[in-house]
Amino acid sequence: MSLAVSIFAHHEDDPQIDAILSDAFPFQFGSEFPIVKPSGHTLVYRTYLEDIDTAKKLKTKVQECLNAFKNISIEIETIHDVDWQTAWQEHFTPYTIGENLYITVPWDKQTVPDGRVPIIIDPGMAFGTGGHPTTEGCLFFLDKIITPHMSVIDWGTGSGILTIAAAKLGASVIAFDNDPEALGPARANMALNHVEKSITLFESDGTRLSEPVDLIVANITADIHVQLLGQYKRLATKWILSGISDFRKGQMDLCLNIDNIFPSAVWEKDGWFTYYIETTK
Repeated sequence: MSLAVSIFAHHEDDPQIDAILSDAFPFQFGSEFPIVKPSGHTLVYRTYLEDIDTAKKLKTKVQECLNAFKNISIEIETIHDVDWQTAWQEHFTPYTIGENLYITVPWDKQTVPDGRVPIIIDPGMAFGTGGHPTTEGCLFFLDKIITPHMSVIDWGTGSGILTIAAAKLGASVIAFDNDPEALGPARANMALNHVEKSITLFESDGTRLSEPVDLIVANITADIHVQLLGQYKRLATKWILSGISDFRKGQMDLCLNIDNIFPSAVWEKDGWFTYYIETTK
C-alpha cells in the first residue's frame, strides 16, 4: 500500500498545469488518463509516496503553485497494492470493433465470433489493450479501410495493437516507436498474433522515413500531428489520425484547413476524435 498526491483537472488546462508541474516538480508528477469523475474532471496527475507527512507537505506546495486554477481538486489517495495481471483477468471483457475485429486477451476462453479477426493483446506486457477512445477510433477506421497487400505505417506503435490489426487484415506494416521500452512488449504481442512476417519494427521518431506507403495510422496527440503534417503528406495520401481531444480539435482543424485538408470521416467518443483523411499529392 502506498500514497498518492493526485491533481484532478480538465484537459483544457493540461498545457498550463503540465508546464507548472514540470518546472516546480521536475520528473515527479505523471499524467494518467482518462479519468472521468462526477465533478467533471477528465485528467489526473499523480505522484506516489510512502508516508503521510511527505504527502501533506507536497499537497500544500502543489496548492500554492496551482492556486490560479479554480476548477481543480488536489487529494491524498491511498493506493492499495494490486496484482495487475490478476485484475485484468477479472475485469477485462473482450469486445468487437467494426465489422471484423475482436479485441481479446491470451486467457480469453470464449469462442471468437464467426467472421471476426482476433487481436490478442497481453496487458501484462503492453501499453494498453485498445480500450481508450483514441485507439478504438483507429481500429474502427483500420477495419473499414485496410485491404490485402496495402502498405501501412504505424507511427508510434505502443502496444502494437494497431500494427497487429492492420497486419491481420492483410497489410504489410512498418511500425516504430521512439520509446525503446515499447518495442519489447510490442514484439511480444506481435508474436502472440503470429504476424511478425508482415511487420518491420524498429526504434525511431519517423523523421528519416523516405519510402511512401498507402496509409499512415498515428495515435499520438494533436500537437505532434501538426508538427508532422509535412511528413505525412510526403509519405502517404491516406491518414488515420487520432489522439485529438475536444480541446485541441480547433487547433488541428485550423492547421489542416490552411493546407486545404479536410477529414473524409470523423469518429468521436468521450471528447476524443479520430480523423480519416484522404489527400492528393
